Amino acid sequence: MRLDYYLANLTKQKLLVIAESLGENVDGNKEKVARSVIQSLVHGSGYAQLFDTLSDHDKRILRIAFVEMIGDGFVVSISKSRLLHLIEESYDGIPDVIASMNHLADLTMLIPTQIWYLGDGFEMPRECFDLLKGIYKEEVARLTPCVPGERVTVERSLGSMFANDMIRLVTYISTHSVSATKNDVVYKRELQRIKPLFRTLYYQKEEIEEGPWAGFPEVVYLAFQVLKDLSVISIGNGAVHPQGKLLREMLILPIDELQRQIRESLFTNFLSPRLQSHFYALLFEIIMSAREETWHAAYHGISSWLELVEGKRCAAHNTAARLISVLALIGHVDFGFDQEFGLVYKRCRPISERQGRISVQPNLDILVPDDAHPMLHFFVGQFATLKRADEMSLYVMDRESVLQLCDHGWREEDLNDALDKYSAVTVGSSIKRSIRDWMVAYSRAVIWDAMFVRFEQEEIFRAFLADPRSKKCTVDAFDQVVVTMRSAEKAVREILSDLGAPAPLEVRSVTEDAPTAKAKRGAPNKANTQALRVLQSRELVRLIDIALCARSSV
Repeated sequence: MRLDYYLANLTKQKLLVIAESLGENVDGNKEKVARSVIQSLVHGSGYAQLFDTLSDHDKRILRIAFVEMIGDGFVVSISKSRLLHLIEESYDGIPDVIASMNHLADLTMLIPTQIWYLGDGFEMPRECFDLLKGIYKEEVARLTPCVPGERVTVERSLGSMFANDMIRLVTYISTHSVSATKNDVVYKRELQRIKPLFRTLYYQKEEIEEGPWAGFPEVVYLAFQVLKDLSVISIGNGAVHPQGKLLREMLILPIDELQRQIRESLFTNFLSPRLQSHFYALLFEIIMSAREETWHAAYHGISSWLELVEGKRCAAHNTAARLISVLALIGHVDFGFDQEFGLVYKRCRPISERQGRISVQPNLDILVPDDAHPMLHFFVGQFATLKRADEMSLYVMDRESVLQLCDHGWREEDLNDALDKYSAVTVGSSIKRSIRDWMVAYSRAVIWDAMFVRFEQEEIFRAFLADPRSKKCTVDAFDQVVVTMRSAEKAVREILSDLGAPAPLEVRSVTEDAPTAKAKRGAPNKANTQALRVLQSRELVRLIDIALCARSSV
């Protein structure tokens, strides 16, 4: 509820209580008093004045209410019964709680509300929240001690590891088929192929415990959710599909912008909306404004601020651990443990640019350092097979992976030029000779396994091509014939039925006398052909150049 509406509906007696606390002497009718109070609380510094009038006891109750309020996606609130229970259980009982709650409600620092299924409760007006967040930020920061680095046992220092894992995942999706259930969840059998893409699995082994993704490593689940949230992939019709336009946009982002987008998506998927929303917002600001490269005792600062007895833990500590874990996953913080203070964190310096280059070895191994731009990780993944995800990831170039580039229109000179351009070392003649030997067969003739859809009526042919669904399965179109992937038969039949031109149940077989048509060389052999235009030689090299230029200008 908007604060001005709430104040306007209070009785004159209640408005006068607020006015008196503000030091205002207002004569006149209710409307005049309401205007004066609204001016102070909504447009002025009224809440700062009210806060100064509170006793230490009332301030502590307000602090606990601020921390324990939970969001449900629409409102952040807490039931009266739950607040009383938490104060008794987590804060060792505090006397005169109800009297303080009523006083805070009289001052509108807490606003009474009805919570579905839970009865009476409180929410906090935005104007009061904004004031308290600033006050509490200074209080918590002041009570959070710094810890010497030599005392800290570092638990996680991931940098851009998760971002690189995501790039490896979307690269794999662009070159391999990844199957999914009817509920749009990746099959668990795919994990055997997907897990080696993730370095973060060495450090974060937690699994999803419930729901359709139960049993998946948490970081794998989150990578899929972030890519879906950014519309880089979609999951449907039994498979995972890359989406071209947004895939291109993601790949050329500067690393700091990519990390920011990952962070925003992770907060949506990783941090449940039922966490302590106000405290979470406060803690995020505290962490992100902390001095860089200095260890801060998070648990100790929270306990001191909430006046907990030594060794006592509450939900605020769990929220802090969860938030710090997310920020560590995207390289904003490192965290560890100190024997005296428990959980500690250190804000990392932002990653401003990626300078790493690939290195092509004489034995056809390709080394890609972690600090290479995401576009280079993606590029190498198109023509080499990942053998080890590490600080220096190892790929092996082989005939099959190189021929996949040919499927997307690459020629021998295209690949050689790109390797010369992006390699930190000179590419040897033996490597180029291997590439020539592999590609020479492709330049003679290629046999494609595809499905032809022939249209007798031009208007249905045009309508089929205009349907957005057809763009995901069409390889080529000419002379009222559409070439699609054989696996897209179900989708093709659905489109034709919707156009009022259902095809016969039988798929026609080509006879010896039937005319044939030749598909263009380089037509992608993936379900979402439009998305994979990014793999075409000139387009991919252009995107790499854009990404590297953006990096060098930082």
